[in-house]
Amino acid sequence: MALPQRRVRIGRMTSPTGARPPLRITRRCARLGTHEIGYPRPVDVPPHSEQQAPPAPAVPVQRPGDGPTAAPGRSGPRRRRPRNLRLIIAAVVGAMSTLCAGGSLTAYLLYDKATTPNRGSPAVVVVQYLNAYLGSRDSSRAALFACGGNPDLPAVKAARDDLAGRERQFGVSIDVAVDGAQETSRADDRAQVAASISLTAIVNGSSQRVVEQWAFQTENRDGWRVCDGHEVT
Repeated sequence: MALPQRRVRIGRMTSPTGARPPLRITRRCARLGTHEIGYPRPVDVPPHSEQQAPPAPAVPVQRPGDGPTAAPGRSGPRRRRPRNLRLIIAAVVGAMSTLCAGGSLTAYLLYDKATTPNRGSPAVVVVQYLNAYLGSRDSSRAALFACGGNPDLPAVKAARDDLAGRERQFGVSIDVAVDGAQETSRADDRAQVAASISLTAIVNGSSQRVVEQWAFQTENRDGWRVCDGHEVT
């Protein structure tokens, strides 16, 4: 509750004996007599003088099993869409499929080139026939280069049987290789080919090598084929 302000007026001052005060005092009092002196206005004091602390911010209640609560005003990390992952996987699978398809095609072409009979010239067909019939001893493969599909040319078959007998007799392995073949003559669809055949074996720890000269008759029957052959003495 505010108290009323009291105002006091000060009159002229006299001493107890009736004498006037000194001049400087009289003038000062005269100046004070014309002014009002006011007491300071009391201050209203609230009933509770203790300063109240600001209210604490509300804390969200987290129940068991809930994930971490994000801070107010901040959004959690954005999750990437599963679509992006699917696109990456699809691209990787597509690239791998392309590489596998390219590798398979290359392997197939190489295999096809290695296994497809080459009957382009008389000399080439003689070399392939000798490598199959004497070198690998594969009659099925040799038939692809023989006239009528019959690889057992009499002289050549006798030479292979002789090699097999020597291997059994001496307990060795004889390697057959074609050192070279050259076309010597041609008349229409017939051509003569000369070939050098080397026979190599390891006997008693030492290598022994023999070279034989052969002549072959070839014919062009939808591609060159070997029809006959014999050793040249």
